[in-house]
Amino acid sequence: MNGNLCKEELQVHGVEASPQPSISRHLSFTKIAINQKLVISMDIKHFLITLLSGIAGTIAMTLVMYLYSSLSNHFTKVIHILGSMISGESNFTNPEKRVLLLGTLAHFGVGIIFSFSYFLLWNWGIFRINFQDAVLIGAASGVLAVIVWKSYLSLHSKPPKISQLHYFIALFLAHIVFGIVSVNVFQLITDNPELWYQLQDKASLRSGLN
Repeated sequence: MNGNLCKEELQVHGVEASPQPSISRHLSFTKIAINQKLVISMDIKHFLITLLSGIAGTIAMTLVMYLYSSLSNHFTKVIHILGSMISGESNFTNPEKRVLLLGTLAHFGVGIIFSFSYFLLWNWGIFRINFQDAVLIGAASGVLAVIVWKSYLSLHSKPPKISQLHYFIALFLAHIVFGIVSVNVFQLITDNPELWYQLQDKASLRSGLN
């Protein structure tokens, strides 16, 4: 009886009685659930922006390689060449539609992988979101691409008869453009200054739940 009177007196004087332990635990779990939903939604946002940056960068670099092919009169059309090499098509200058589709999927798939690699490198503090670092990481990607393509052409049973020098020049320049476009799309992410804290909160949340 006295306990009920004390509780009523506290409420009369504008003081709330402390919630029961079960209610506190319920509120804590609710807070964790809300934080989980926030982290998941932000992760989806970052995923979509990174995906978009890979697609935009790949479109830009493809245009560069096809423009180089037109201006230099050397065949550097990457989708034609890649699709033909994967499918074994000998007519790489005018392949079938299925070959072009295969080349497109493979080409854009690699571009998206590069974009996600950029995202990880940026989060690890390897480079910053600016024009200079975009050119540098694009050039580094170009060197890597030249090495991979040189190995692929050397190991392929029927490599296309193209000028590898011009192809590698176009490939290198195109990856610089890829880096610039992709990193500029990343600017959409850096407009949110809480990104680093969100990643840290996510790691803390997961470690707390395990």
